[in-house]
Amino acid sequence: YIRSGITIHDYRPFKIFLGHDLHHRRLQRWRQTALQAADAVRADAAMRPAAAAPNTATIDRVRRLERLCWLGHDVSLYPDPAEVEFINQEIGQERARWFPYFVVEPQPVPPSRAATGRRSLLFIGGCDHAPNRDAVRAFVGEVLPALAAASGPTAAAPPRLHVVGAWSAEARAEFEGRVFEGPAFERRASKGRAVLDRALPRRAEVEFHGVLDDDALQSLARRQHLAVAPLRFGAGVKRKVLHY
Repeated sequence: YIRSGITIHDYRPFKIFLGHDLHHRRLQRWRQTALQAADAVRADAAMRPAAAAPNTATIDRVRRLERLCWLGHDVSLYPDPAEVEFINQEIGQERARWFPYFVVEPQPVPPSRAATGRRSLLFIGGCDHAPNRDAVRAFVGEVLPALAAASGPTAAAPPRLHVVGAWSAEARAEFEGRVFEGPAFERRASKGRAVLDRALPRRAEVEFHGVLDDDALQSLARRQHLAVAPLRFGAGVKRKVLHY
């Protein structure tokens, strides 16, 4: 399967490069996201760009290194078919192959035990990976307040994002103990029609669970309404989506 269409020589071992994703493309998207967010930052501090976004010299250096890896091996394996196509076009040779090294056994989906009175969401990812930290920051800065506002004044409890993964105390401090409020309006009847009366804050919350074993993660996941992967930049196949 791997050697199909690839010329090899008997006097040396067959070399395989196993790639996770295209790192230089992830860095490019990180930089683009940071630049695009620069204007929004002036109006909304919660949407500030990810810290320490890479410069163009770093991106070019990583791209050259990846190219050397592709050309220095007989075949390169990647789980994303789009990235396989990119590599083959980049080097002008059919030396990259799709390889699904994330394999999930089919399992029955247990019934949800999500509470009806609260909108509850799950995110899996540690803070050491820049796309994860940026995703949580953007989600609680934009989406959670909007979700809180949409919940209406009759909601039994504010929406909550549950974050699973390794997060340092410094990273958690940005979110823990804070209330993320979104605008909403109370409607009242006036001369037979509904009009906007006054702004009402709608609260949203974030809770960190740390690293969980499989049983604890499954138990937590069953109590959520939705799992989210709001990454604004990245590359390759996202393992968290397979977990979901």
